[in-house]
Amino acid sequence: MKDEIIQEINSSNKKSRLYGLEKIYKLIEIEKEQFKKTEEVNNHVHTIYSFSPYSPSMAAYLAWKAGLQAVGIMDHDSVSGCKELIEACKIIGIASTVGFELRVNFSGSIVEGRKLKDPDSKNLGYIAIHGIVESKLPEAKKFLNPIQIARNKRNKKILAKLNNLIKSYGMEEIDFNKEVYKISQAKEGGSITERHILFAFAKKIIQKTGKGKKLISFLKDNLDIVLSEKIKKFLLEENNQFYLYDLLGILKSSFLDKIFIQPDYDECIS
Repeated sequence: MKDEIIQEINSSNKKSRLYGLEKIYKLIEIEKEQFKKTEEVNNHVHTIYSFSPYSPSMAAYLAWKAGLQAVGIMDHDSVSGCKELIEACKIIGIASTVGFELRVNFSGSIVEGRKLKDPDSKNLGYIAIHGIVESKLPEAKKFLNPIQIARNKRNKKILAKLNNLIKSYGMEEIDFNKEVYKISQAKEGGSITERHILFAFAKKIIQKTGKGKKLISFLKDNLDIVLSEKIKKFLLEENNQFYLYDLLGILKSSFLDKIFIQPDYDECIS
């Protein structure tokens, strides 16, 4: 029963997620289950509103279970999960902070030409905006809207480059609306990132090769990705529930540069 309720916390419906969290909180209180409390906080958590396996409610639940004193949402270019995290943390009785993360252009500054926190771009770095009060979230959303629009224009160009490549692999092209937009929370104000595109590509690879040895061979022979023995071991574990995310991580670190397009000034404040 508890496992079913926990799955509800990560469902596609916000009301169901919060209701599920209330149920699991009451159940744990009745069973007098104790989570060991720590002095730690994590104020930089991504959720489904940028890219993550976890809803804001699930992020709050896992933070509570880990004994954290506070948890903070920090999605890329989006504040649409903030209210849910605030509500979720109130239910379970831990502190919350809300904000967002975005790219900033450092051209013309003393760090021009360097790779900063963004692993894909020179002159660009990620800035975390912490501690937005709930009443100011609509203003933050309005500020981020043109950035999301600019990012989606670039996302479509990146996908076009990827589709040109995957034709030679004997795969069907990835449809932006059906296979990228659909797996995001863009309809509810979430952002679409390169990870969504690579996640769709990871699905295509698995559809073509299956998991395991054939997939490893595909990465080596077609994508020129050199894998360590440790990573190969992960990819041979076909029952790994995070298999797609592990494959995504490989594509992010070893393939993305082949299709990446630099953000322009409309997407990065300076």
